[in-house]
Amino acid sequence: MSGEEETSMTDKMQAAHEARKTEVADTDYKLYKVISKHPGSNTYELSKKMHWSRGKTYGSIKRLENIKWIKTEKSEQNGRSILKVMPIKWHEFLTPEEIKNFKETIL
Repeated sequence: MSGEEETSMTDKMQAAHEARKTEVADTDYKLYKVISKHPGSNTYELSKKMHWSRGKTYGSIKRLENIKWIKTEKSEQNGRSILKVMPIKWHEFLTPEEIKNFKETIL
């Protein structure tokens, strides 16, 4: 393979990688919007709402949890263990000082 062909292949791989990252971000944001509308839903309920597999839903939940957009809570329903999913409230992103400054600004 020549240097030019190798560069072309690297560019194509980089473009594919960037496209995949964008697709994942879009997927995660779509799920976040549903979680915000239906707080406390479990993984199964969310996968049904999204028409996704439970694996795809769970992967997106874990990514959103890692970036602290949502929080999960293990619970039991009808004798089964479930994972309830809740969005992080906007004020949970802020420090107490930032909240105080915000309140002073709007009052």
